[in-house]
Amino acid sequence: MQTQTQLRTSNKLLVPIVLLVIDGLFNILSFFIPLISLTTGHFDGIARPIPVIVVVLALAVMSLVAAGGLGKRQRWARTAGLISTILLLLLAIVGIILPVTGGQLDLGPIIDIPLNIVLLVFLFQPTVKQALV
Repeated sequence: MQTQTQLRTSNKLLVPIVLLVIDGLFNILSFFIPLISLTTGHFDGIARPIPVIVVVLALAVMSLVAAGGLGKRQRWARTAGLISTILLLLLAIVGIILPVTGGQLDLGPIIDIPLNIVLLVFLFQPTVKQALV
């Protein structure tokens, strides 16, 4: 009977774990996605500022670490996931409002905003909090 209870607990955490991994990998890989020039409409090189790259990469790694912690049912992992997701969401919103890419359209925030919102919905579910040790 104990095995069945553990299986249900892991199912409650499966979606947030998968979403945290997707979010972390997407934010790491988004720096390799070319930007679209708003003047020519063609793909141009990567023109993101170095501080933005460092912060986003650190938060992406934090998301991956949080996913591992959730897999081990650690309470700190939910907090780490919430912090990284909220900060990545805020950075994506700022990236849409104040593009720092010098007249180029960054597709990363357009994808990242809905992904982070869905992730926050799952991380705030009471079943996720209850499933943690």
